[in-house]
Amino acid sequence: MQTDSGSQNDGFALMGLVSRGGFSNWVAFFFPAEVIIVDVGMGATLKAGVFAGVGGQFGALGALVLALTRSIRGPRKAGGMSLREKLAELKLKAKHVITLRDDQISDVRFVKRMLGHQLIIKGHDQELVFGLRNRKESQKAIQQLESRIGSRFTVSESPIFALLERYVPLLVK
Repeated sequence: MQTDSGSQNDGFALMGLVSRGGFSNWVAFFFPAEVIIVDVGMGATLKAGVFAGVGGQFGALGALVLALTRSIRGPRKAGGMSLREKLAELKLKAKHVITLRDDQISDVRFVKRMLGHQLIIKGHDQELVFGLRNRKESQKAIQQLESRIGSRFTVSESPIFALLERYVPLLVK
């Protein structure tokens, strides 16, 4: 999961959310008045996996080829785009777009689990469950969600995660 901040008033985005067993990759844009969640498909993940696999197979030569091609292909930095501009760009290729007004969101939970953290967004008529790819950035995401969602946001831990975090913290990093 990668977090991307816009200006203070613009909101933030959580990238690297997955659903349906990893077959759909999502980006959630948290704006002051709404949350827009965009299904960007699995193409970017496949492309990144192919490049990493090819690079890993050929040692130093593969790493060189990977470094040379990564700047041309694969994920790129937005280059100063605002979150609204990024959202508009992603909507053009989106498989599915979900828009929730702030008053439609009843609860947002961040569940820390050993086999992958989850983000659960409950609306009045639906529950959206996403897995998180990057555990290293989860604390930053939690802080941003706390400030944006307020009292409707909670963090919980599975019993096994809580036990290991307390006694063997190296395993849960």
